[in-house]
Amino acid sequence: MNVNRNVNGALNGISGTGPRAGFGSRLPEWGPFPPELPGPGRTEPQRPEERRPDRLPSYFVPLGPDPITDRLFERRIVMVHGRLDDERVTAVSAQLLTLDALGEDPIRLHLNTPDADLGAAVTLIDTLDALNVPLHAQVIGEVGGPAVGVLAAAHRRQASPNAVIRLSEPRLRLEGNAAELAAATAQMRHMLDTVYFRIADITGREVDEIRDDALQGRRLTSSEALDYGLIHEITTRPPAAP
Repeated sequence: MNVNRNVNGALNGISGTGPRAGFGSRLPEWGPFPPELPGPGRTEPQRPEERRPDRLPSYFVPLGPDPITDRLFERRIVMVHGRLDDERVTAVSAQLLTLDALGEDPIRLHLNTPDADLGAAVTLIDTLDALNVPLHAQVIGEVGGPAVGVLAAAHRRQASPNAVIRLSEPRLRLEGNAAELAAATAQMRHMLDTVYFRIADITGREVDEIRDDALQGRRLTSSEALDYGLIHEITTRPPAAP
């Protein structure tokens, strides 16, 4: 049975296959080889530019050789751009928890996340709740779907004049038998209710109203988001010095 619904979350499947090499079976293909050694079927050494870079692990936090990230980290700024998924939320959470341990000044979280996996958004919400220092969120660009719940978890919320906040339900694809589908759907609804209750708590609106707006895919400008109660203020450029 295969069901495709707009409900309360995103389900990430993990699968893996691989042959076992034993006595009498063919040997696996080894690689990549160092540039000074030829690979299977190669007559010349492999040049460095021909090798594919290794995939970064999910726990990788890009703080080392990147001078821009280093400078932002020193100023206690964490940027979240693009879709928020499990891999990205792991790196962001590591940065937030590190900054939380390094000082008592507020952390600034810059958000430009048009969409998010529901599980990743709830994980980041839990991380924000665990911080001992204030967190100030700034919407730059667009924040949508479950990522709005991340915005709602911040202590102080701002948006740039051209920012957009989109209330919407995530698209969920489930596979399995009837019992598995029912259990997964219930879990996703519970997670999405967590997001809705967060938004209701900061806006003073009813959960049913927020759910209806999400079902309709309501888009809010900065001014509309301010009236809705999602942000505290719209940031403006400071006046030029005389």
